Amino acid sequence: MGSTTITVNSIRLNIAGSFEKTVNVVIEPGKEVTITVNVEASRFTSIETPVHVTIVTSQGVVTAQVQV
Repeated sequence: MGSTTITVNSIRLNIAGSFEKTVNVVIEPGKEVTITVNVEASRFTSIETPVHVTIVTSQGVVTAQVQV
């Protein structure tokens, strides 16, 4: 089997369809990083699950749903 070089270009969070935040990053192949995204919301904002995460890579887009 061969290998494919994939670079992560950005990560986008979509929370309950009402809030979206994009973080532009470059993660080189073979590297491991931790990314923290701070989200500030008023005390009247309710964050519901699932949170939709979109990871844009050099080979395409990966989406996932995560619980908060």
